Amino acid sequence: QAMLSVMIAATCLALVATGAWQLGLLGGGSWQLLLGTGVFLCYATMGTPFYERLLAATRTEGTIALLVFLSDFGGYLVSLALLLAKSLSGVGGGAASAADRAREAEAALSLFIRV
Repeated sequence: QAMLSVMIAATCLALVATGAWQLGLLGGGSWQLLLGTGVFLCYATMGTPFYERLLAATRTEGTIALLVFLSDFGGYLVSLALLLAKSLSGVGGGAASAADRAREAEAALSLFIRV
């Protein structure tokens, strides 16, 4: 129950940070730090033990290798989708003024939120 509570708290941290960023209460760097912390707490430190407890609760014989693989694959797939979307959208290319770079950074962060 403690693992699930930590996962819920970390998810709430990521959601609150995202909401604060969208409202303009947080800068991009702070938002990335808080979001990364929330995701790390959910997945890296709690993912595998949670999967193990889930498997034990069902009294199924086996390993959690497939669940861990699917989690990793999902993360890699989203990362690849973000990189492709950024590359194909033209965000972040060429020499631009500071205002243009700021707009492009905001557009990239918005794209990350939508994905």
